[in-house]
Amino acid sequence: MKKAREYYEQKKFSESLNEWLTALELDPGNEKIQQQIESLYEEKHKKDISLQRSKIFYWEARGVIERLKFGSSDFYDSEFKRSKLSLDALWNEIKQSGYYYGRMKFSTPDRSIDRLNEIIRIPAFYDIWIKKNKPVENDEEVINLLRWTQYYRNKPYEELTEQELDNLKRLNRLLLEIAYPYTCPQSRTQKEEKRKDSLLIEADSNTKDALGNFVAAYRIDPNDPELIRLREQMKILEEDLRNELNKRRISEEKIRQYNEFITIARGFVEQEKYEESIPEWKKALGIMPQDVYAKEELRKAELAVSNRIKFEKIKSLLASGRVFFDAKKYPDSLAEYKQVISLDPKNRDALNYIARIEKLSYEIETSAKKRIQAEQFYQSGISNINAYDFDAALDDFNNTASLIPDYKDVQSRIKSIPQLKKNFADKLLRDKLVEIDKEFNNGLFYYSQANYKDALISFERTIKLDPNNETAIGFAKRVKEALKQQQEEVIDETSPYYDLVSSLIANGKILYDKGQYAESEENWRKILNLFPQNVIAAQYLARCQIKTDPRRFKEYTDKLASEGRELLDKKENARALKKFEILKSVNPEYPDIANLIALASRKPVRQPADVNLTATPQEIQDRYNAALAYYNRGGAANLRNARDNFRWVVDRDPENTKAIVALNRVEAELRASGSTVPVKKALTAEQEARVRELYFRGINYYSANRYQDAIAEWRKVLAIDPNHEKAKNNIRQTLILLKQ
Repeated sequence: MKKAREYYEQKKFSESLNEWLTALELDPGNEKIQQQIESLYEEKHKKDISLQRSKIFYWEARGVIERLKFGSSDFYDSEFKRSKLSLDALWNEIKQSGYYYGRMKFSTPDRSIDRLNEIIRIPAFYDIWIKKNKPVENDEEVINLLRWTQYYRNKPYEELTEQELDNLKRLNRLLLEIAYPYTCPQSRTQKEEKRKDSLLIEADSNTKDALGNFVAAYRIDPNDPELIRLREQMKILEEDLRNELNKRRISEEKIRQYNEFITIARGFVEQEKYEESIPEWKKALGIMPQDVYAKEELRKAELAVSNRIKFEKIKSLLASGRVFFDAKKYPDSLAEYKQVISLDPKNRDALNYIARIEKLSYEIETSAKKRIQAEQFYQSGISNINAYDFDAALDDFNNTASLIPDYKDVQSRIKSIPQLKKNFADKLLRDKLVEIDKEFNNGLFYYSQANYKDALISFERTIKLDPNNETAIGFAKRVKEALKQQQEEVIDETSPYYDLVSSLIANGKILYDKGQYAESEENWRKILNLFPQNVIAAQYLARCQIKTDPRRFKEYTDKLASEGRELLDKKENARALKKFEILKSVNPEYPDIANLIALASRKPVRQPADVNLTATPQEIQDRYNAALAYYNRGGAANLRNARDNFRWVVDRDPENTKAIVALNRVEAELRASGSTVPVKKALTAEQEARVRELYFRGINYYSANRYQDAIAEWRKVLAIDPNHEKAKNNIRQTLILLKQ
């Protein structure tokens, strides 16, 4: 760990992280090591975000400055919208002019913005234009551009330098504006001048943001190779911005003089008279000392004088780099420009093209990565929907949209989640109510058949599904009492008293058969002390009493009859029947025993406890029908009305099974509040270890800038532990980098 700290202090974050991860493998539960790794990850993420923002602001500022340098050359859709002009109208005029360039071969779609921008890149465009238009006399900017470009307007496109191409684009754009003043957006109106001022403000703001983020990233990791490369580009950006600010401050007369010197210098350069151009560049710099263009051209001229072979080599590499760039062969172009930098580290043309290639390469690479990542999240979202994990699906679809907002049907998928979630919750609720209904009905059926064990199982399942089901709780209590009575009557083999009672029964029977009735009676009484309702013990006790004391036998049989009648009065017919059957087994001639058994065998009719709750059968049926009608209408208010009416029926007809079942169903629905999403289970020790391994592996991938691999590992974490907030947060943070 000492080595890890040393690496950290030296800003060697990758080496430091590797040391910490090795230490964590040896001691997986060490929280201090975990915190160090988390801290490293957070620091690297801050650096990555700052670096990414620095590059984005740099590209934005560079784009604005290039537009300010040479005026508004390329056409943009926004220009037509801003000036309320029609692109079609401009194209109609161009077609009517019958220019030669209309019959040339182009690579862009006809009547498009791209075709316009292709036209203004034609080096010899002026020669075509002048055939249909009068020479320009009073436009100083066009006249200057014509003078500057006279030496290279007939050059092949691929041989033009960046500066030459920019001058030609500006010239050709102005020629189109002159030819079509009513349909072509004008770049030199007062509004456009104001827009240039606002662009300058925008460039200044973007440059400050680029530099601010660069400094923040550089402070964290000054050894980052990408930051080291970016540092030189930041210096150039600052100089270019300062140059544009200075231009806005000098007088028109000085600008005219400056343009004169530039024109003369360019003329010498085009004739390859580099030594003669040097004094002219210096004169231009005398007017605008910080002018980046003049400084760069002076430097090139001095290089051409001092080392012509090197100069020509650089010139050749720049030209071939441009050819590759225009053909969109960016790796080949980059290789050429890097050779230029190896020969001339301050070459601005090469540095600017390298920055443009890096931007384009980044956009292409990022776009491909975004599509791959978006598809993975999208498919994961569909899988989670199929698995009814709607929260995870929403996370996936939101991640997809954060990468590509209009990816496939992701927006409609996001909007559909609440309804899908509700539908699933409703389905779970319906399934749960069906299960409650089934178990409750099973319980009632088993109870009516005196199958108390199965009845209890069903009622307890009902209570597990619906813990506040008072009706099921009441029936479970009754069943337990009945089961207790039943277990007393016949001892089950699973009872802890089974061996003891079996022994007493065996001994009691042996003693009875030997005629030792008093000793036999002691065994039966021991059993009845434990289980007062035991049938065998009660029968043999009566038989022993017949033999030993007929008077006691009569008392015992009368007691059985009396207990049975009391149970009949309580409407506990099943228990009463057991008493009468014991009585008949020991005294078949007992008075009225057949009638008592017949009475006990009938289904009891329970009367309401409160005499004020009596009602006629028709009233009960009417109320039941009304309750059913409320239930079928649906809705919380109707369910409450149904519940009240079913309860009214049950209160007045306690044995009305249909009403009991219906009341239970309605109360269960009212209690169900929709909390139907399954509770996530706690992770096992093995799962926790796997989550920890995957999580830190993701951090390791992130530290190596393998962002997609990092996301893949963190998604594996979420597959095991969907509530892992750190993994979710890391994915969101990494997506920010991919999105930018």
